[in-house]
Amino acid sequence: MKFVLRYLITAAVAFFLPKVLEFYDVTSIQVHFDSFKTALLFALAFGLLNILVKPIISFFSLPITILTLGLFTLIINALMVYIADRLINGMSINGFVNTLIFSVLLSVCTTILCWIFIKKKE
Repeated sequence: MKFVLRYLITAAVAFFLPKVLEFYDVTSIQVHFDSFKTALLFALAFGLLNILVKPIISFFSLPITILTLGLFTLIINALMVYIADRLINGMSINGFVNTLIFSVLLSVCTTILCWIFIKKKE
């Protein structure tokens, strides 16, 4: 149940985050989803990439991650968003900087919403 809720939260944040940024006139971030179905596919691809590919990339980039005091994990997360963007038709992110900003905002918003809506066992 927690997995499904986390999946839906990620899809909703990915779908509505570009609309919120557009509402606040942050036009430099150019992210577009054709439909909520596309956002669901993105969340699925992003989750699978985080499970299957991210650990391998994190392992091989451990020296640079240590050297940058963990900041390189932001680049790895942006790379996962970029790969998911390339896998999913109907989604577009223009440029790597936009991908980096979108991935950071996606992570922060998803973490906050999961913290609010998903109760942990004590």
